[in-house]
Amino acid sequence: MKTVSLAEITKIAHQLLTKKQSWHFHLLTPTCQLNKAKKHAFVLEDISSNQIFVHYSNTPQMALGKQLLKALHGIDLNKDNTTKLPTSNRMLKILNRALELTHQGKLWHHHTLLPQCIYNPNVGQWTIYFEDPENHQVLTSQGDQEPKNDLLCIEKLYYQQKTIS
Repeated sequence: MKTVSLAEITKIAHQLLTKKQSWHFHLLTPTCQLNKAKKHAFVLEDISSNQIFVHYSNTPQMALGKQLLKALHGIDLNKDNTTKLPTSNRMLKILNRALELTHQGKLWHHHTLLPQCIYNPNVGQWTIYFEDPENHQVLTSQGDQEPKNDLLCIEKLYYQQKTIS
């Protein structure tokens, strides 16, 4: 994992997008079970060349996350997108818990793990990985196809939070 500036992460992401290379990113919080650094970490995985870039900071990089979310998954959180119901009971459980925590004003986070992601315990499948901040349990939903509607549901709710934990 190579430590770089946030500007460098942005530049690399746009280069990969232009070249239509395979990539994705993560916002890891200091309390995240996947994060060893205990600082906010913006991780960009360049799957095409098997390189990982990270930027550490004291604050979450929500604006860049929104920007890259649109570039990577086509999700524009500024538009009033209509969503369907989640694709599985597991995803419905995740969304209900996220909504409950949001209404209580408790911060939470999740991860979208692509089939070849370094953090994915379900290699070969798309996985939505939700960390419950109260009981420290992990809830997952996985499948063979990109869960576009599930992503839209969870991302809209995620970015409604003022910040992330």
